[in-house]
Amino acid sequence: MKTIIFCFIDQLSFPRIVRDRIELVILNQDIAENGHCKCIVDGKQECSIVLEELLANPKPRKLRSNSRATKYLRKFCGSGKKILDLGCWNGEVGHWLGKDNEVVGLDICPKNIATAFNNSIIAYKSVVSNDGLNLPFENSYFDTVVALEVIEHTLDTRGFISEIYRVLKPGGQLLISCPNLVSIWNRLSILFGSGMGLSLGKFLQGKWTIFNRCLGLRYPDQDLHLRFFTPKSLTKFLEGYGFKKKYIFGSDAIISNLGLGGVLKNWCESIWGVFEKK
Repeated sequence: MKTIIFCFIDQLSFPRIVRDRIELVILNQDIAENGHCKCIVDGKQECSIVLEELLANPKPRKLRSNSRATKYLRKFCGSGKKILDLGCWNGEVGHWLGKDNEVVGLDICPKNIATAFNNSIIAYKSVVSNDGLNLPFENSYFDTVVALEVIEHTLDTRGFISEIYRVLKPGGQLLISCPNLVSIWNRLSILFGSGMGLSLGKFLQGKWTIFNRCLGLRYPDQDLHLRFFTPKSLTKFLEGYGFKKKYIFGSDAIISNLGLGGVLKNWCESIWGVFEKK
């Protein structure tokens, strides 16, 4: 029997749902009483789910099979490790690393966790719904923490990084990514007075648009990102909390595919870094 923890709060006993030999432990009192959960983002309701219905009628998202993220994960995470997937979203990290590693997923959004549960959650040892500021794990527990496109959403960013440092073993790795504030696409967007977030990657993927709202800089079109980093500022920030830089590079649908993600990292759409706990 595999245990999936759903919505972490400090209680002693919790109701359980068992499905496909996976035990789902509901730690949130409101969900336990009425089975209903809401996410509030920027003062508005982002999503609302009825847990039993979502689990009974799965709607799995398609997982990417050969993305740049997949290649980076395989390259830097290895095998035989205890890995924390912070911001596990649809279960992609667990899907690619769970066969050769012991992976725990964590996400603040119950809908994401339920989607991951329906997707390929069998790859995770357990999943926790938590905001990342009070991780329910012992000190020096994980070999690797993966935080892909998460840090830009955090309000207490210092507390978030401090908790990652605490649960990592000495010499453990943090694999992190976030949008790049000074990408060539942001520079062009501001130059032409838009600030909307240009992304030729979406156009090349057949979306027939060069705009990506999630990468934009102007509010309220982009209302999810609270923190903005450059490769240099991300490195300086993490080094200030005891991390040592191993690799820092850019990822982009065009630049990194030309093999220039290291040299032109300041121009790329996303920043990727591998940092080691001293």
